Amino acid sequence: MNKVLTSALIGLVSLLTVARADSMESLLPTEKPSVTFETAYQSSYDVAGLQLSSGAAYGSVALSTPFKYMDLNLSAQTAGERFNAFQAGLDKTLNLADWLSVNAAVGTGYYIVDGQNRNTLNATLTLEKLGVVNKLFTPYVGYTYDVTGLNLGSPTLADFTNQGITVGAKRSFNIGMGSGADLALTPYAEFTHFENYESFKAGGRLAIVLGNKLSPFVGVNYIDNNVTLGQPYSYDGKTQYTVGLSLTF
Repeated sequence: MNKVLTSALIGLVSLLTVARADSMESLLPTEKPSVTFETAYQSSYDVAGLQLSSGAAYGSVALSTPFKYMDLNLSAQTAGERFNAFQAGLDKTLNLADWLSVNAAVGTGYYIVDGQNRNTLNATLTLEKLGVVNKLFTPYVGYTYDVTGLNLGSPTLADFTNQGITVGAKRSFNIGMGSGADLALTPYAEFTHFENYESFKAGGRLAIVLGNKLSPFVGVNYIDNNVTLGQPYSYDGKTQYTVGLSLTF
């Protein structure tokens, strides 16, 4: 695990230390933590707009814990030897007005793809509510710093660092179906300008939530990039799909 991930973990510990100095109460969750288990098949795996591995079944677990000053999010995903991902992040929602709030999030990801590893750092600002200004979608902007440990087809491009800015929009729909079941649809579209390439993603996830816990789901994404680093990393207008089942406690 390289210096990028180590620095992120040190920052997390520092933030928790400051919170403890303010109050012991701030170290305790304000609500019951949420844990989600997921198993599915995904047709391809990507990080920062690069296609890294072909399709495989995966299992994942995600933990979300709300605290007084921030929410802590941890997740792990594995597709065996082909793809593994570990992510940690903090986020906080600030209410600026009755019709506007801003969610600020920072995080880090550590990935192992076909025996090779890489890290990312990211920060995202999301404008929420927007009931008066805009009822159609939620805009967001993000920053990603990608430390690549993969062989990108050229010795001069191996272990390069890559940063980019993302602009996008999403929308959540929840439709009650009766008998304790809900239909949840989340479409989105985003464009990222990286130093070495550009990528575009659009799609969504459709889930049937049964009793607020069990959710069969399907996800479809259209991905395109102008990568010239080698064919394995290129998405030339490709459709990526995911089919699976999640369980939340």
